[in-house]
Order: sequence, then structure tokens, then C-alpha cells
Amino acid sequence: QGGPPGAITDPVPVRARVAPRVMASSRLGALAGAKQLLEEFRPFVRGYNLSAMALGVVLGAYDGPPPPLGTGGPRAVALGVEPGEQVGAVASSASSPAPSAVDAAPSAGAGASPHESAWDRARRSAAATVDSQPRELGFVRQFVLTLPGVVLALRLGPRARAIGAPPAALVLAAAPALSCPLALYLLGGYPTGAAIRIWVDGRRAAS
Repeated sequence: QGGPPGAITDPVPVRARVAPRVMASSRLGALAGAKQLLEEFRPFVRGYNLSAMALGVVLGAYDGPPPPLGTGGPRAVALGVEPGEQVGAVASSASSPAPSAVDAAPSAGAGASPHESAWDRARRSAAATVDSQPRELGFVRQFVLTLPGVVLALRLGPRARAIGAPPAALVLAAAPALSCPLALYLLGGYPTGAAIRIWVDGRRAAS
């Protein structure tokens, strides 16, 4: 098109040939940027992972194994309820007929005052949510575990802009750096600490 007569024209447009090269170079730039970020912050990331693992071991050993099913947990022990009594109470409550929806409606709203504000209802709901969380992921423990990750994220962003790394590089570097400590805490450190507590308790019982 527009060339001299007899010239051989390329049937593939120039844009179609350049687009894959641009995409490949952008992917390579994202990987190179993520690698550079991880290399620069390797001491911080390594310390974060080891600290999360050690925290899991300490807290797992402090908490010990979860209570057996039907014992009622620490709350039942604190109230002086024996495991057999707890199981009997659960069995009797299961055998008793369930209340109807009409009878259950007033009891469901018994804890809420008609003059209760939206802020009080939200605070009560948040307190119930915190109480229902597993003990290895309490509010204070989550805060301690994620605080170094927040510091790392705040440092990764400016450094990525300083070296001219694309946003994909920041995502590739931040995803493993922020998720690995939580995985090490939940799947490695905490079960290991609980296992150590079981072993220590067994040795004490045997001696």
C-alpha cells in the first residue's frame, strides 16, 4: 500500500509484530523489578519469616493442644464444669425439643435494648466477632504478626517507584513477602509449639 510497483509488502502489520515484543519486555521488566526488590529487602523478609515462625512456636507451646471435643474448653474448666457433666448437658439439650420460631424471637432480641444506638450494636457485634476467633489468631496476635508486613509494604512502594519498577513488580514482590510469614506461623510454628507442649506434658506425667 503506497509502495513502489513491484515491491514486496509484508502482510503482517507492524503493530502485530511489535505488540508481543512489548508484552514480553514488560513481563521481563516486572520479574526483574520484583527480583531486585526481593534482593534488596532480603534481610528484612528473612527476619520477618523467622520471627513469625518463632512466634508461632512460642504461642503454640503456651496455648498447648486444643481441648478435646465435648470438654467445653477453658471456659467450662473455669466455671467448674466437669467433662462428663458438659457432655451430659449437651446430650440433654439435644434431646429436648427445639423451641419454636415464635418462642425464640423474643429471646434473640433480649440482649438488645430498643433504645440502643447503632454504635452500641456495632460495638457489641465486633466484640462477639473477636470472641469467636480462634485463639491462634486473636486481635493482639494478628496485630503483632502483621505490623512488620505493614512496615515492609510502606518501604516497598517508594523503593519500587525509585527504581522505576512497574506496578506488577511491586505485586510480585509483596505477595510472597507478606503471605509467607502468616503461612509459617499458622502451618509451621504454631503446630510445632503445640506438639512440643504435648511432649513436655507427657514427660512430666510419666516422671
